[in-house]
Amino acid sequence: MKKKTLALLAVVSVLAASCSKRLEIFHTPGTDETAGSEVSMIVHDIVFEDGTKVQASADEQSGLKFSWSDNDMVGVYSPAGGFSRFILSSGNGMTHATFDGQGFTLTPGNTYYALYPYDGGESTTGAIPVSYETRAISGNDKVSDILEFDPLYASATASSMGGANFNFGHLSSFARLSCTMPEAASISSVDLLPTYSEITQKGTLDISTGSFVPGATKSATSIPATGLKSTAKGQALKVWVPFAPQDFRGNDISAVMHGSDGSLYTARLDGRNMRSGTAYRWNPDMVKYSSSGSSSIQIGSGTVTNLDLDITGQFSGITKVSDTRYAVVHDSYNGGGIVFLDFTVDSYGYLKNVSCTVPAGTSEAAGPSRGPEGIVYLPKEERFFVSGENDQRILEYDMNGRPTGRELSIPSDMNTSAAKINFGFESLAFNEKTGLIWTTTERDINRDGSYDTQGRMLLRLQSFNKETLQPGKRFFYLTDKAQTDQTKASIYAFGVPDILALDNGKLLVMEREAYIPDGDVITMGLGTVVYIKIYEVDPVYDKGGILSKRIVYSKTFYTALDYSNYEGICLGPVVGGKQKVLLISDSQDRYYGILADKLMVANISGY
Repeated sequence: MKKKTLALLAVVSVLAASCSKRLEIFHTPGTDETAGSEVSMIVHDIVFEDGTKVQASADEQSGLKFSWSDNDMVGVYSPAGGFSRFILSSGNGMTHATFDGQGFTLTPGNTYYALYPYDGGESTTGAIPVSYETRAISGNDKVSDILEFDPLYASATASSMGGANFNFGHLSSFARLSCTMPEAASISSVDLLPTYSEITQKGTLDISTGSFVPGATKSATSIPATGLKSTAKGQALKVWVPFAPQDFRGNDISAVMHGSDGSLYTARLDGRNMRSGTAYRWNPDMVKYSSSGSSSIQIGSGTVTNLDLDITGQFSGITKVSDTRYAVVHDSYNGGGIVFLDFTVDSYGYLKNVSCTVPAGTSEAAGPSRGPEGIVYLPKEERFFVSGENDQRILEYDMNGRPTGRELSIPSDMNTSAAKINFGFESLAFNEKTGLIWTTTERDINRDGSYDTQGRMLLRLQSFNKETLQPGKRFFYLTDKAQTDQTKASIYAFGVPDILALDNGKLLVMEREAYIPDGDVITMGLGTVVYIKIYEVDPVYDKGGILSKRIVYSKTFYTALDYSNYEGICLGPVVGGKQKVLLISDSQDRYYGILADKLMVANISGY
């Protein structure tokens, strides 16, 4: 249906010359009084965001030039009579052409509206459905990939002789991604994922006003690709992508290229205001996603102390208050669920003189539990922040465990309706040097569940400014695949339970899969397994659209006697010149009387 041809406009060095030629494109003298059933149709060029555009042959540097083709058909709409067909009568290959209404004449003084493409069907509505769901890439730098996603609309008032000049505007905006590849690769699809908003997939064009009403959206758009290959490192793959008009400013977009061999190549694009009739350029250096790289940061095997406390453990997050005092959260307690643990660490890494205290704010809190999971301590303010999995809020508490009334401003796509039940905010991290608080949901949020990550979960690492409490930058993170069958479990947890934020801006992300099978005590005892992995990511210097990760610690715990469901991590004291890191486990209330509450002390180095 779309026969209008399209090419690229070249750059010239003399701006004044390009301006004079521009008038020749947009208006042909002597056509203002086109008579009878013939009208003129002028389709404007699409210029790049920087405004460069001249009339010339194909060249990638400037913009998109359109011209009409034989048999092109335009629908001319009047609110009283609906659509009528106008067929091209002259102007093949030109921007400015004449169309014949085949007997339909325009009434002088009346306003009419024109739409292209038009399928010739009968319609009395000027609200035109528009869809971007069938985007596709057919090869390197194929401008034809965007042709069918360019609805044109115009309005004109009929002259005294019944003619009219329609000057078409473009509904869509277009982006040209010139992606420099880190290696030779064959690409099967290209995904675009905004960090905050969604991408408009459908909408309605009102041709009488030229306005677009957005409809269905998706958190990511996946565009199948054929014939898209790089043959060497440093080669650029160029793809054209159509967009409905929408504003992505302040909302970075992650570009993800799927290699035919399963590799991922990613880049982070700055968000633009995608205006109708404008083309945009991104020139990212793609990064090959990796989850197996080695890190300079290492956590040793550690020593484990069983916590023989009066409180039965449902411990989750942990944070350092001093070298001998730590605050943990109990995920069944009310309020912030804050409990203080006091102990010292000997030269072998074992705990000595362990005691616990429940502050007044925790013991006196009423109402249902928030499901406290993550905790951080802000030493200058002498305040805690605690994340709640049940209410998806991150509230501030004083040193007595009482709420101060302050809380972090949570983005709407991470609230209770957006997160999966019981898989919300489990983690919380803070670093005094960077001034940033970090969290993520334990599992992917609802709108990311349909995004194909080959069995891995896509999570959003979210930062907050400790002064303003407002959300800051956000980054995508991919978990590993699950290794056990959740459907056969009596107790199961999989995802990210905690994060540790370091002075250099890097994050340590803990992944945990805890599995206790359904069955009798022997089956549960022998079949229990916990996988703990801690990865380093670098949101400061990693330019990938999905952060690559490097292993820092990995251990598998087998059988119920070895059950170590670690959910919290924090830096501990320096003992014998070595920095310690602490991991605390959740025994699910000492499940069946056989699971123990544990705290592991290990050396951390290289950061």
